[in-house]
Parts: sequence; C-alpha cells; structure tokens
Amino acid sequence: NNALHSPDGLTQGVVALFAGLCVLALGSSICSDIGTNYVGQHIIARLRKTLGEKVLSAPIEQIERYRSHRLIPVLTHDVDTISDFAFAFAPLAISLTVTLGCMGYLAMLSWPMFLMMVLAIAIGTGIQFYAQGKGIQGFMAARDAEDDLQKHYNAIAG
Repeated sequence: NNALHSPDGLTQGVVALFAGLCVLALGSSICSDIGTNYVGQHIIARLRKTLGEKVLSAPIEQIERYRSHRLIPVLTHDVDTISDFAFAFAPLAISLTVTLGCMGYLAMLSWPMFLMMVLAIAIGTGIQFYAQGKGIQGFMAARDAEDDLQKHYNAIAG
C-alpha cells in the first residue's frame, strides 16, 4: 500500500517482491496438495487393510449373517466416501479460515455490511441444509435399493 501511494510509484524491487510472493504462494499450494494426497492415501490404505483383516478374522456365521450384499458396499462405497472426505478436508479447512478472516475484516470495516452478509449467509445455509436433507433421503433410499438389488443378484446367481 505504501509503495502504491509513494511519489516514486512502483519500483522494480516492489514488483519483484510481489512476484516472489506469488511464486512462493504457488509453491506452497503445490507442496500442501502433495502432502495432503500422500497422507490421505496412506490413511485410506491403512483403513482398507484394517477392514480386510477384520473381515478375514470374523467368525463365519457373522459373515454369513451380513452376506456379501451388505459387506461389499461397506468395503467399496463407504471407504470411497471416507477417502473423498480425507482429500477434501484440508482445502475446506483453509477456505473456512480465509472466510472467517475476511468476515472479521468486513466487521471491522462496516458493521451494517457485515450484518447483511451474515443474514445472507444464514438464509443461504438454511436453504442448503434443506436441500441436503432431501438429497440424503434420496441417497439412503438408493442405498437400500442397492442392498435389495444385491440380494436379488445373489438369489439369481446362487
């Protein structure tokens, strides 16, 4: 800000410093993404290994009670859901931090504008939760239908 308003204007040093900060931000973002993916892959691999070991060590009658139509979706779809969350968590946490910082700055600049923004966020969040609830109901119905479908496939095959 001081460089923008100085009588000399932007100097080459200020421009170089800004460019360096941009490169640093890009490099940090790349390193962060690589680290998140590396940790996430190891967590999911360990989860799959642990689940596989538990299935192999479970008593036969317990496995027969759950049957493959219940076991297979847990081992595939549910682990994928956890994997998706693991990869989305870090960017979500960063975005939340930036958003809260911006909200704090807006509150410092103008309380009326901040309150209008909070009201808009509250209305949008309410609509989003309602829509998400409807979507989850549909997901659960589809999950139950998939379980029934697996039962029918097993009945046909065996």
